[in-house]
Amino acid sequence: MDEAITMPPTFKRNFFERIYCVEFSPYEWSQHLICIALAKEIVVGTVRFQDEDDAVEDMVYNPIRTFHHDTRPHAIAWSPETSLSVVPKILAFCIAGADFKIRLYNSNLNDMNVYEVLKGHKDYTNAISYEPEGELLASVSDDHTCKLWAIKEDQKCVSTFYLTSPGVSVCWHSEESGKLLVAEKNGLIRMYNVRSQQAIMSLDSGVIPLTTADWGPNPLKVVSIAAGELLLWDVSRPR
Repeated sequence: MDEAITMPPTFKRNFFERIYCVEFSPYEWSQHLICIALAKEIVVGTVRFQDEDDAVEDMVYNPIRTFHHDTRPHAIAWSPETSLSVVPKILAFCIAGADFKIRLYNSNLNDMNVYEVLKGHKDYTNAISYEPEGELLASVSDDHTCKLWAIKEDQKCVSTFYLTSPGVSVCWHSEESGKLLVAEKNGLIRMYNVRSQQAIMSLDSGVIPLTTADWGPNPLKVVSIAAGELLLWDVSRPR
C-alpha cells in the first residue's frame, strides 16, 4: 500500500483553551456555522472560505455567541431547526457532557443563556444525533444503551434500545424517516426502525474496537472504522 501523503493544514486558528470537539452544521440553511466546545464554554461562529465567497481572502472566522457549559463536553449535534435566514435567527444544538447529561441549547441571539437538560444515561454519552424532522434526538452511551428523546415538548426519554457493548455512533437515515444506525464498540452495527422499535438489519465488522460508523453519501452504503481499518458495506445487497 502506498504511503499516504501528509499535508499541513490550510488554515489554523488558535483558541485560549483546549478544544474537546467541533462540528460544522450539516444543513444548507446554516452551513457556515461551526460549534467549538471548550472546557466550560461553547463557542458558535461562522466560517467562510474564499472558494465560497469572492469577498473573502483565504478564510474568515466570526464568533457569534458563547454559551456556558457546566462540564467537559463529549459530543455535539446541530438541530435542523438552526437557521440564520429567518427573523429572529435561531441557534439550536445539543452537547453531551462528562456528567452523563445532554443539554439542549436554543437561542435567538437575544435571550439569556438557557438550556434544557436530558437525564437518563448512567455513563458517558459518546454520540448524539437529531432526527431530520427535529422531533427526536438519539444518543448512545458507554452504559450499553441507545436512547430516544422527545425534545419538542416534554424533553424526556421515550425509548431505550439495549446494546451488547458501549455505543460509539448513532446516525439517522437522510431519506428514510425513522431509520436509525447504531454502532457498538464490539463491531456490531444495527439499523432500527424506531416506529416499530425493531432492528431491521445487522452488520459485523469482524474486528474490534469499532470506533465510528455512518451512512455513506449514497444512503445504501455504510462506512465504519474498526481496528484502524476502513470498512464499507453495500446494504442494498444483504447476505
